[in-house]
Amino acid sequence: WNMNFNPSKCKVLTITRRCHPIFYNYSMNGDSMEHVGFFNDLGILIDKKLYFNTHIDRLISKCNRMCGFIKRSLGFIASSQVKFRLYKSLCLSILEY
Repeated sequence: WNMNFNPSKCKVLTITRRCHPIFYNYSMNGDSMEHVGFFNDLGILIDKKLYFNTHIDRLISKCNRMCGFIKRSLGFIASSQVKFRLYKSLCLSILEY
């Protein structure tokens, strides 16, 4: 399809559990690529040691913000059934996805 890579959008993620990993300098079209410690790919945060702690923390934070939004919006006015349905549709969908 004659598509060209954009070196400014490309990153290098070295996945290892070694204490002193070996880094190579990769370049594309004469531009060196940036080394990163984590990368977001298709909504999943991948760490350099393949730990998912940062990904899980980010999802929990997003779910807590959504719970706070539901609490601020409804308060004590709505019934518990309405709150539970909103929780299931807005918060659990984040955690289950």
